[in-house]
Amino acid sequence: ALSRRKNFRIQMGLWLLEVPYIKKIIMQSALIRFFRAMYMLLNGGVTLVEALYFAKKVVSNSAFLALIEETSVQVVEGRKISQLFSEAHFIPPLVIRMLAIGEETGNMGLMMGNMAEIFEEELDRDLQQLATFLQPAVLLFLGVVVGVVVLSILLPLTDVSSFVSSG
Repeated sequence: ALSRRKNFRIQMGLWLLEVPYIKKIIMQSALIRFFRAMYMLLNGGVTLVEALYFAKKVVSNSAFLALIEETSVQVVEGRKISQLFSEAHFIPPLVIRMLAIGEETGNMGLMMGNMAEIFEEELDRDLQQLATFLQPAVLLFLGVVVGVVVLSILLPLTDVSSFVSSG
């Protein structure tokens, strides 16, 4: 019931964006989805306002979704996307600079496609680092589990044998 409330979802989304390593992975995946959708829509001839409306449907993070909804309203009033994104603390500075360049050159679709590729490469690298970091921890955990299972089998056997030999 609590997860259905919009404010709670936004607060959870913002909280997840405060956790150091999780923030980077969540933000990269959200930006990849958003920029890939925007790239396809803008290159397909859809207007910027309509593209924002449709692209927000692929975003799963509530805080980022709220930013896109606010941006789509403000863009109609004449504000720039880069300016609106700069007001959100969780948007990387690279995104703001590249959006500003795209707005100045009038080639937002190409810029969004480039950003999607950049963040895909970054996410790939970060996930490989995470997997490399977690491998020893997983092996250690499995070693402990196997050790506990072996001890749980052997300890009762030693207790029974000492009981039989003393009797």
